[in-house]
Amino acid sequence: MTQDVPTLFEWAGGAEALNRLTRTFYNKVALDPVVGRVFKTMSPDHPAHCTARRHG
Repeated sequence: MTQDVPTLFEWAGGAEALNRLTRTFYNKVALDPVVGRVFKTMSPDHPAHCTARRHG
């Protein structure tokens, strides 16, 4: 009996889901009073760059 077991990437929803997660993280962390100032200075395309490096 053989079952197709999804990868963790597939189980998590694939590229679109991980892109959404990354965008949400960066949008919310920028508002944090402790670490937000570090993330506010990053370029707007930084989340997409991070996602592409990990999954592309």
